[in-house]
Amino acid sequence: MMPSDVLPLCPECGHILTHMGNENWYHCGWCDKMFIITAGVIAEVQPHTSEPAPDDV
Repeated sequence: MMPSDVLPLCPECGHILTHMGNENWYHCGWCDKMFIITAGVIAEVQPHTSEPAPDDV
């Protein structure tokens, strides 16, 4: 088990992120947001939609 000082924390709420099995994907159960961690940078992943946003039409 990893020590808590190296576990990735949610940038929104500070809770520990859960590894999702994919290489760099993590989930915050508290915020219900997905993140990718690459080269020490945490980036939120936006859900993909196949329809354009109303502002893009």
